[in-house]
Parts: sequence; structure tokens; C-alpha cells
Amino acid sequence: MKKINEITILAINLLYIIPILFSNNWIFDLTLTFLALINIILLRKINIKLLALFLIFMLPALLSLFLTTLLYTKGSTTSPVIATFLSFNIHKLAFQNGLFLIARAFSLSFISFIFILSINQIKLVNSLMQILKLSPIIGFSLLTSFNAFSYLK
Repeated sequence: MKKINEITILAINLLYIIPILFSNNWIFDLTLTFLALINIILLRKINIKLLALFLIFMLPALLSLFLTTLLYTKGSTTSPVIATFLSFNIHKLAFQNGLFLIARAFSLSFISFIFILSINQIKLVNSLMQILKLSPIIGFSLLTSFNAFSYLK
């Protein structure tokens, strides 16, 4: 079996991130996230414990983003009320915006995190400098920043 190049993994990552940036549907974002996870699991071995830890740390941020969007969406008072919780009216527009923002934030951060876990940073920078003729100044600065990511692993 031929080994997958690091530039290919980078291209796959970008192929999943770019459509999420342009989408306006939270189901599409989560579907692409699931497909990216399956793709990376099939191509590389990643640490599932680190993914679980990432999800645990991501939950409070996503919850606060959802609640902030639910409470402070501009123009949501004109949309219909779908529920009332602790004397707060939950409007349809605010709820939809909240779901969309947490799906987008989760998708972008999760795909980026599994990319960081799945690549070998030194091989990626070497491939970028050798195959794509990246400037050594930029290559070595990337290598320095990727060495900082090793503390995250």
C-alpha cells in the first residue's frame, strides 16, 4: 500500500474546510465534519483519547456561543417564539442562528484539530519546501510554529 503524502492530507483538510466556510446549513457542516473524521481515521492513526478530551473542552465554549446567540441575535424579536425558558422567549431566528454558529465553530475547530493530530509536521514542511518550492524562510518559520503544536499533543 502506497503511503499518503503530507501535502495530500493538507489538501484533504482544505477540501473539507473551504465548503464549511461558504455553507449556510448546519447539517451540511456536521456532515462534512463526520466525513472528514472518517477519512482521517481511514488514512492515519489518531489518538481517540485526545479527540474525546478536545470534545470535552469544546463543550463549554459551544454552549456559551449558543446561549449568547440565543439571547442577543439582532432582529430575532420579529420571528415567532418557539419556546419560553425561565421567562426568556426563544425565537426561531435566534435558535437557527445559534445552531448554525455552533455547528460551524465545531466543524472548523474539529477538522483543524484532527488535521494537527494526523500529520507529521516535519514531513509536511519538507514536502512543502521540496515539492511546492516553498521559500526556506517561510518553511523554517512554519517548522517553528509546528514545534509549538507538539506541546498540545
